[in-house]
Amino acid sequence: MLDLEKFESGQATLERTPVPVADLLNEAVDAVGQLLRDKNIELEISVPPDLPALPADRDRLMQVLVNLLSNSIKACRADGSGRISLAVTCAEPPLRAAPHSHAQVITLIIADNGKGIALGDQHHIFEKFFQARNQTTRKPEGTGLGLAITKKIIDLHYGRLWVESQPGQGATFFVELPLVSTPELVS
Repeated sequence: MLDLEKFESGQATLERTPVPVADLLNEAVDAVGQLLRDKNIELEISVPPDLPALPADRDRLMQVLVNLLSNSIKACRADGSGRISLAVTCAEPPLRAAPHSHAQVITLIIADNGKGIALGDQHHIFEKFFQARNQTTRKPEGTGLGLAITKKIIDLHYGRLWVESQPGQGATFFVELPLVSTPELVS
């Protein structure tokens, strides 16, 4: 709650340093490793060699990755059929990425084969306290703040966060972060 209040009031700051992306991903996977083992979920990681360092707040990006991975784990079945992939690309952004159309971007892609997210919920899942209606438990898991905080962190990095999903076919979250760290350079 306090993090979200700081983000919404504009008082949150980032401590940007050059972050080695592969190291960050490995640390995030280690942080959720027990959850993966408990649900017998297979994780596939695809990271290209020689990625440039990302100018970012390492702790905040770790928070983003752990939240997205944890959500994917929650969405997967615990019967051994759960699959999550974590991939990274580094390229010029697509034409639709106007906020930083001249900056090279790193895109983190977290995909699962879980229950998916209804199209009508996809724009709302980033709102605070929103709980998806297609959860398999009577009481929704979590507070409904994780994705709202995740979106705020990505916004502070001048990045984009979105999801593509269909119910019953899993969800894919995309985190696009520019390889520059100031708004003047990303416009």
